[in-house]
Amino acid sequence: MTTVALGVVAYRDAATLAVLLRSARGFDQVLVVNMTSDPEVAAVCSACRSEEIPVKENLGYAAGVNLLAKAATADRLLFTNDDVVLSADLADTCRAASSLVTVPRIVAHGAPTRSLKALPTVPGLLLEWVLLPDTGPDVGLVQKWRRPRVTRKARAATAAAVLCDVAVLRRHPLPEEYFLYWEEMEWFWDLSRNGITVSYDPRLIVERAGGASELGEDKWRLMGANLVRLGARQRGRAGAIVYAALAVLWMLRLILTDAPRADRALRWRCRRAGLAGAFAQMKLSL
Repeated sequence: MTTVALGVVAYRDAATLAVLLRSARGFDQVLVVNMTSDPEVAAVCSACRSEEIPVKENLGYAAGVNLLAKAATADRLLFTNDDVVLSADLADTCRAASSLVTVPRIVAHGAPTRSLKALPTVPGLLLEWVLLPDTGPDVGLVQKWRRPRVTRKARAATAAAVLCDVAVLRRHPLPEEYFLYWEEMEWFWDLSRNGITVSYDPRLIVERAGGASELGEDKWRLMGANLVRLGARQRGRAGAIVYAALAVLWMLRLILTDAPRADRALRWRCRRAGLAGAFAQMKLSL
């Protein structure tokens, strides 16, 4: 029988982690990477009888996932953030999944979210990040608008929860150079180039009511910088320039859509931080 491990990347949120671990039923192994070796997180791991992997400093999400892949003894690994809750039968559904890489249905407040994404090619970014609004009709051409009701192939998705064959994850680790944001996009792109099929399976249900706040200047500075980092890693200096231009266009669209919002001043500061991060990274890449 196929064995499945749950792996969690945890960062200083013991209460949320406890809720997640209490929802984990039927997994053959439960692993937690404890970034910064937080003692409260360690206590939750002990109470919930999960295997703690202590790390002295915060190495980032990708590094945490790669540590989970190295420590897993099961055939498959469901790696997640520490702010999700798992459906009761998720372990069995993970065993029945047919793809080497499967992304689950992410549910917020009882409704599926639009968690699918286009690959971060220039056309994909131009269409889905720059030109089109974040919500729209569920048509297959636009990935971020899709919410399939049956299992379908996927190109990329949020990495809040991903089921992956352990051998695949060891051969294709998440890139650790990003620390946070865009690392999963490069990873899905790498899988596509290597002919590894990714599926979206709505039978795998993960609840993520809130997640991290959308806003925050440091977050957006890093998002802008890492978009340009992605372009530079894939296309060299020319890629840095092109992806910096895409970052400018993306931030301009967001500034326009922010205008009617009551908190637009905060949002505009975040977009300016994103632009600053993009230009700073472009200079480093040239």
